[in-house]
Amino acid sequence: MTKGEDQVTIELLLKPAGSPPVSGAPPRPGPDTVERVCRDLSARGLVCHATPYGLVCSAPRALLDRVLGPGAGSAAPGASLPVPAHLADVVEQITVEVRPEFFP
Repeated sequence: MTKGEDQVTIELLLKPAGSPPVSGAPPRPGPDTVERVCRDLSARGLVCHATPYGLVCSAPRALLDRVLGPGAGSAAPGASLPVPAHLADVVEQITVEVRPEFFP
């Protein structure tokens, strides 16, 4: 397994804050919620980046097992992972990223 294969990227969909904006666009999480989850996961060793509806984080497989529970690091692309109890009030879903396939 190469170093790149040891890294797993996960996508966190955060629960929206309040009601939808007037424009009709889907509601987004509040900035303080994004910061809270990012700070929590970063403190545990994950590398996280904010997106409009949540976070994208990456970490070695073994670290994901410690942070999200046994088997999280070996979950298949597209699989849903359990949300840690301390984040359940703000995290809707955690999914293992499906890497795009590029053709020559």
